[in-house]
Parts: sequence; C-alpha cells; structure tokens
Amino acid sequence: MLGCRTDEHLFVHAANGTKLCLGEVGLWTQVGEVFQLAPRWCGDHCFDALMNYPFGSLGLGFFGDTELLSDGGVGGDYTVHPLDGHTFAEGIHHMHSAYAEVEGKRPTYLHMNVLDSHDTTRALDMLKGDVMAIKLCVFFQMTMPGPPMIYYGDEVGVVGGRDPDNRRAFPWDTASWNVDLHNFYRQSIALRRAHRVLRVGGYQQLELRYDGVEPLDQDKLHAFARWSTCSPSDAHSECPGDSMSDAGLDVAIVIFNAGIETINDLAVGLSDLEVAEGTVFVSVWGEETACKGVLGIGEGNMVKGIRLGPRSALVLLSQERAIDCSQESELDSEMFTSGLGI
Repeated sequence: MLGCRTDEHLFVHAANGTKLCLGEVGLWTQVGEVFQLAPRWCGDHCFDALMNYPFGSLGLGFFGDTELLSDGGVGGDYTVHPLDGHTFAEGIHHMHSAYAEVEGKRPTYLHMNVLDSHDTTRALDMLKGDVMAIKLCVFFQMTMPGPPMIYYGDEVGVVGGRDPDNRRAFPWDTASWNVDLHNFYRQSIALRRAHRVLRVGGYQQLELRYDGVEPLDQDKLHAFARWSTCSPSDAHSECPGDSMSDAGLDVAIVIFNAGIETINDLAVGLSDLEVAEGTVFVSVWGEETACKGVLGIGEGNMVKGIRLGPRSALVLLSQERAIDCSQESELDSEMFTSGLGI
C-alpha cells in the first residue's frame, strides 16, 4: 500500500472564499489498496473506498473453470480458487454486508471492482487464456455496484505473469489486439453508461427457479437485481431515500450462466421488489426471450420464460407500459442498446 495520511483531507478555496473539503464535494476520493476484505479501513477518518480485490477473487473463481490458476502463481495476498454458485453468492453477500456495517450505502458506489492490477498476475493468465471466462468476469464488473477498474491492456488481451511480467508495455500495434475482446469491452461499457440503474442502483440477489416451480440447482447460475427510483434520464441526480417499495421502481435483472449447457424455461423471483402494475421486462443484452425479448410478471412476482445460452449473460430492463408483440413499431428501439450475447 502506498503511504498516505488518512486523518487529513485535501481542501480547496472556492471563488467566494469558502474552504471546501474535496471529498465532501465529490472532487476527491481517497482509495486504498488492501488485498483482503477490510471494512476497518473504511468509514469516517479512513479511506473513502478500496481497490476491491475480494470482488475479483470471487468473480475469477466462479466464472473460471476447474483448471483455474491457483493462488500460488497470482501474487501478493490475492487468492483465487474455483467456486460453485452457492459459495460465490455467499461470498458476494458477505462482501457487501461487511462494508455496509461501517458505510451504509457507500460501498454500493465507491469501491473499485478489480480483476487484476500491477500487483497480480494478469486476469487472462489466471484464467489460462479462457477468453469466454474473462468476458463473463468483465460483464460482472459492468453490471455490479461499484466502479469497474480496468488494468491497462486487459481490454485487448495483454497477458503476463507475476510482477514485473504483468507490467508489459501496451501494444500500440492494433494488429496484435484481440479485436473481439476489445469490442466486447466497448459494448459492455456502453451498456453500463446507457442505463443509470446499472451504475448507481441498489442491489439484491434473486432466486432462480425452473419453470417457476421446482428449485433450480444454481451451481453455475447467478442472478441479481439493480433498482432505483430515479428516472433513467437523471444521469447525475441523487436519489435520496431509495427504497425497494417506492413507486416507479426502475429495475434491471441480471442473470449469468457460467455453465456449458443452455437453460430453458428459467424463472426469476423478484422477491420484495415492488414494481408497478403492468410492468414488462425487455431484454437489452443477451438472447431474445419470448415476444421479441419482452416478458411480463406472472404469479408469485416471477418473471418466467427466460432462455439462457451456455456461458452467457442476460439483462432485462423494466418498462412500465404494455407492449403489443404483434406490432414491432411499439417496441422502444433504445431499450435494445446491444442485443449481443457474450
């Protein structure tokens, strides 16, 4: 960790002579580099945020396969092991809960979600060149709470082992780039930028079921909701008092299939998310579902009829108006920002 003082803040003088703390006005954020889950380093008189290595450890462990590189070759205290869906979900819940005890909502927005850095083996090396796995990890970054941090070169397929091999020069010759991976980064970043709820919305894990009845083995599946009471067009506004029971809830459902089999007739429960009557969900990323990617809410507050291909992700965004599937012109083209699978 770089040496710094956490008991002082930087100040500037406004034009009217007022002394402003940069952290309080959003001009400065102190970010600490701590490999472990470390809520004691956050909160009042400590760092505003941390490089969230536990996030990367969990993501790489779940979306990588059983041949994932062990922690002995990663570097530092960054441990990465293969994880099943249950352990992965429990790990994410524990990570959020630990920081929430000292910060409230703050960890939702500030901690920098990393997969690798100057102190670790490159993510693509940790995954032994599995580009599909790195795509799933990146998409997880782009849809979860907290700013995604991309280590230079990851977006074009730069590899490297432990320090100093992980600090190779960026390849400016585009002929050496993994163009497909670069395009994927651009598209998934664009999705996050296009939908405010993915950037600053609340977070809740969701239960998946098969055909809305039998509990589904979630060994390779993971689902969560991002929710906000702000209008999607309010790109920079605050939403004080966001509550899952507020009217006009803007909801994004994100589902991952890290397995190698296609899942049909999948249903996701919205739990205690109270969306407006008549709300439908539109696919904005991944395979189209029934009715050109439009799904309604059925009995038990369940969204049914979801199809998820192998090693893929799906994002469904709420839209509070009925859609006539027989009239393609009724579909809001802006809702289909990508339509691309992984």
